[in-house]
Amino acid sequence: MAQTILPILEAYTLTLSAPIKPGAIHRFITSSEYEIRLVEMVSVIPFLEEAFSRGEALARGSIDARMLGLGAITGKAMVSAYERTEVRPLSGLIASMIAASAAYGYYRGLDKISPPEALRRIAKYLYSSPPEDSIALIRALEAVAERDLILLLDRNRITPSRIELEGIRLGDVYEVLSAIDKGFSINLRGINNIIELRSEIANSSNIVEGIVRAFIRLLPPKFKPVRLDPKELLRIDRSLTDRRFTRLLGPVGAATALVLFSEPPTLPRPS
Repeated sequence: MAQTILPILEAYTLTLSAPIKPGAIHRFITSSEYEIRLVEMVSVIPFLEEAFSRGEALARGSIDARMLGLGAITGKAMVSAYERTEVRPLSGLIASMIAASAAYGYYRGLDKISPPEALRRIAKYLYSSPPEDSIALIRALEAVAERDLILLLDRNRITPSRIELEGIRLGDVYEVLSAIDKGFSINLRGINNIIELRSEIANSSNIVEGIVRAFIRLLPPKFKPVRLDPKELLRIDRSLTDRRFTRLLGPVGAATALVLFSEPPTLPRPS
């Protein structure tokens, strides 16, 4: 089954590895976090496959939008990653790649639909989810110690009891969470930004450069390099004492996946 979601796995791997993304994960960082996140990605593969199958079934009419279940699938993926690594997962990146995998299944299940439109429809369907799907996601965030995200939801009165009472949809929950973790931008407010990042990546000379360019677009202005120069990127990266911008990786991963839906990655030539 992993062969079926190959573009998703390529996008996920390249998003993690592409150097140099200042303040985020990449293969040149000196800590072990890069390797931890690779293990995390492997633990998520069964749930990427499940999301693909749901998206494909939705496209073919075997299920309706209420049965897509991306909140529950994302929650299970986060908990699996946490149990495997014993490190708080990159929840937004996982959420983005789960949604992208569902979009890829939807893309494969329909004729004559573009990759951006497939992701746009998945984002729309998140607003048809039943309350239990939103609750499953929140329970998972609690289980993996995503305190900042839980506090954000509490401040916005997004609690399991209110979700059940008022029928708050997964898309609404994603809108709130995206204020902290941009990986939850696969919603009706954030989807256009992801599609714009896709164009940035697709128009670059190779996929690695495109990922770095897309990531830089999301950085706060004070951390953006004047030009795409490895030495400048390394200088900025070293000036940051933490991986504070790792929560920007989600939309980059989803945008990279959209590029790879229909064509293999254009990789830089080995030096």
